Amino acid sequence: MIKMRKILPFLIMIGFLGFGLSYAQQDEIENLLDNGGFENGTTNPWKVGGGIRDNGGIGATLEVVDTLKGTKVPKEPIEGNLCLHVDVPKAGASISDVQIMVANHPPVYEKGEIYTFSAFITSDDNMQFQLNIGAGSEDSFKPNFKSETFIMTEEWIEYYLTTSPFSKQPVSTRAKFFVGSNKGEFWIDDIKIYKGEYIPSVPKQAIQPIGKLATTWARIKAD
Repeated sequence: MIKMRKILPFLIMIGFLGFGLSYAQQDEIENLLDNGGFENGTTNPWKVGGGIRDNGGIGATLEVVDTLKGTKVPKEPIEGNLCLHVDVPKAGASISDVQIMVANHPPVYEKGEIYTFSAFITSDDNMQFQLNIGAGSEDSFKPNFKSETFIMTEEWIEYYLTTSPFSKQPVSTRAKFFVGSNKGEFWIDDIKIYKGEYIPSVPKQAIQPIGKLATTWARIKAD
């Protein structure tokens, strides 16, 4: 029988190799979005939209910040020095009445390719939201429109969805956060759209010193 003390160093070595591989995979991601971490200090290319009857967004606002003020547990941006603060002052008639959206950026989703849309989000208000990715109105929001619903938590969580292969190349592209179900505020950071299956992010604050919050990434769907 092989003694455990002989096996343990081997297992530890394999664990480190696997950890290194996850970093290598993350480094290979080509984010098709500009300013996904808001490090240039502006909200571009993201804007507020929504139902026409609510004048597009019912007063929701976007602001780039360097600290998360007013949260129950003090936090900093999960990646880099800045993140996006979103304030939704009242609930809409539907979840789509408040949209944080980007249009035609990236400009093309290629036929036959799959795409992953991901972002880190945190909120103290248990807000329900949807991630949406696909073609735009010029394509009647087809082909391969994908939407999934989640619940925000007090931790920084990386939420994501992955499309099916695009059956044709759409004329226009869209990526959106639907957040009209509840009033409240939340923060978004490290938004990415990239080709291929989801790869968990390893942001700068993924490993925190003792006494600070640990980073979490997961896929948490709403019921």
